[in-house]
Amino acid sequence: MSEQRVSTPSDSEGILNSTLPPDPVATARGSDTALLTRVPIDREELPLRKSLISQIIKQLSASGRLKAIKPLANRDGCVNTIATLIGELQRAGKTAEEFARAIGEREQDLFKTQSAGAKAETEKSEFKIQNSNSPRSQIDFDREVALIYQKYSEALDLHGLTDEDADQLLALQIVRGDVAHNLRYSIPWLDQVELLVLDGFFDFTPVQGEILKYLIPRIPHGREILRIAE
Repeated sequence: MSEQRVSTPSDSEGILNSTLPPDPVATARGSDTALLTRVPIDREELPLRKSLISQIIKQLSASGRLKAIKPLANRDGCVNTIATLIGELQRAGKTAEEFARAIGEREQDLFKTQSAGAKAETEKSEFKIQNSNSPRSQIDFDREVALIYQKYSEALDLHGLTDEDADQLLALQIVRGDVAHNLRYSIPWLDQVELLVLDGFFDFTPVQGEILKYLIPRIPHGREILRIAE
């Protein structure tokens, strides 16, 4: 769903504050809410997605957990940029945890690269770290995006909310059997499906392609279809 939607910030934040507790950053622990009916917050009648992300950024910034993003936190385009990045990660089939792990691996690779050189090269690398375009700065920025994404996902779970990209990512997790604190969910009706019709698509996002990869083998003759598609 398009993110280019105009809404009145005061109205959206007022609705959001009336439907959510004061701290949307709070972590949902031990609650199995993954498959409960959720309220979409990216629809025209309730466009609260960016307002929620904005609140999370403000709270994390105020608590000192955002360093790279904090100078940009009050700019108009910051929330739009973060919201777009989170949507891209969701459509790529990446959870906040998976994105954070990828950043950690990249950080380890960067550390090994910086540690391998001589002292002069190390000093040069330390100078580059201070550069806003350095790999280190990009990692810091991405780590904070991962944190915002994590808190956003937790807020959706905690308050029974969703958005279109989150729905598709959750669908992928369900068909893979890896949602809701490692609890596995069965889809009994799936084995009764004899025909899968895909209508209105001209291409697929990575997460949609992954969903099909898991769905097609469950359908009669699906394995043959999958081999032809590959």
